[in-house]
Amino acid sequence: MLLKNGVFKKYSDLASSIGKPAAEVSRTVNLLKLPSYIIKDISKNKTITTLKIIDGLRRLKDEKTIKRMYAWYIETTPSRGDFLLRVKEILNKNIITISEPRKSFNSKIALVQSIDYDAISDDKCEEIDMYMDEILALIKQ
Repeated sequence: MLLKNGVFKKYSDLASSIGKPAAEVSRTVNLLKLPSYIIKDISKNKTITTLKIIDGLRRLKDEKTIKRMYAWYIETTPSRGDFLLRVKEILNKNIITISEPRKSFNSKIALVQSIDYDAISDDKCEEIDMYMDEILALIKQ
């Protein structure tokens, strides 16, 4: 907004006014190109705190791949290096395929992690808790 309305002509002008490197300001502004639901989830739940990881997501071109990689990151919490290597493989067309059941599972995990639990009634929480016990038992098998 500050660049569009002419307050600053370049990222470097904005960067020097706030005492940050121009590359960091540019990367930060470009992060706004991520899908809004991911920006909201990162902001609300602090699912990703490393700018390099978020920038890696932004470099992916299509929303489906971004969503898949975001769900994978949340589920597995890989190291920054492993995540960026996977992004690089996708960008280089060495796409890692994820099975349909895994895609569905990853999507549901990401959805569960984005829920506002304060908005759920105590009765629903008890019911969900029972299901969660069953799910955990299945995972441990």
